[in-house]
Amino acid sequence: MKASQLALINATVGAQLAGRVNIGEAKKQWREHSGEFFVKYRTLYSTHPHLLARLDFLTNAASEFGILN
Repeated sequence: MKASQLALINATVGAQLAGRVNIGEAKKQWREHSGEFFVKYRTLYSTHPHLLARLDFLTNAASEFGILN
């Protein structure tokens, strides 16, 4: 699962910064801001989910299925 998380972070911030991203903080930031109006609006009218939303969904699904880091 760590490789999947790193791949999503790499797609979000790029290869040079991916190793510096705190995945827990990124998920926390997404949860804090996902309820805001413009984030909801962009998410509603976007063709693909935001990459931080995908990271959150991936982590939640992994914990539900018992997949560890």
